[in-house]
Amino acid sequence: MHPIVYQIKKIIGEECKSQSGNPNRVNSETYHDRFLAFIDMHGHSRKKNVFMYGPEFPIHDTRYLSMRIIPKLMSENSELFRFFSCNFRVSPSKERTARVVLWREFNITNCFTLESSFQGYFDSNRVTHDFMPSTFSKVGDVLQQSLFEYILMKEEDERQSVLKRKLKQQQKENQKQ
Repeated sequence: MHPIVYQIKKIIGEECKSQSGNPNRVNSETYHDRFLAFIDMHGHSRKKNVFMYGPEFPIHDTRYLSMRIIPKLMSENSELFRFFSCNFRVSPSKERTARVVLWREFNITNCFTLESSFQGYFDSNRVTHDFMPSTFSKVGDVLQQSLFEYILMKEEDERQSVLKRKLKQQQKENQKQ
């Protein structure tokens, strides 16, 4: 229905197919970590500040918390971003948005809509400021910094997992001896 969403799906699908070795099959289970994030940027007419809408996971799902890391990092890195204005639910009216379609069809955990208010933002003293081009540039810098920190966290998590596996393997070998 939406040409841009269609083209994005086509690009992601082709990337997944080329990586799978099977040109006829996209395996969303295999490629859910292939993409760091999908972030669609929009303006918002009611709320103030910058915030995100994201996918909805049950509280017991491991992705429930991991999907919230990027928005949390953004809120820690700038007062422009409000974590508490984020929404991690999918209402029926949002079923056909790019973030929801890509999350569901390709199992991309970090599928967000980054919203920036038309009304400006308020600082820690609750004083409202207008968005200027330089402010949007700061939002881009904060997004970049947050994604970088997220990558570092994922890499460290992977290093820790590898160390745990090696330790368990050594323990098994020691028990056999």
